[in-house]
Amino acid sequence: MTDDLAKLRRWEDAGAHWQVLARPPGWLVIALQTCDTREEVDRLTSAETDLLAYVGARSASDTGDT
Repeated sequence: MTDDLAKLRRWEDAGAHWQVLARPPGWLVIALQTCDTREEVDRLTSAETDLLAYVGARSASDTGDT
């Protein structure tokens, strides 16, 4: 597991949310959001293939299966 995917999985495991902000070919920009108000507290920009595969076509952490 690459660093970016590990960071996203830890974020989810803590009960927080994420949302894809941009999806240019071959990479993602993801907003990391709080558990309660979904306020953006950080961003993850990555081209790591395992992160791209994990997110797939989902637009947010609470849409679709992993």
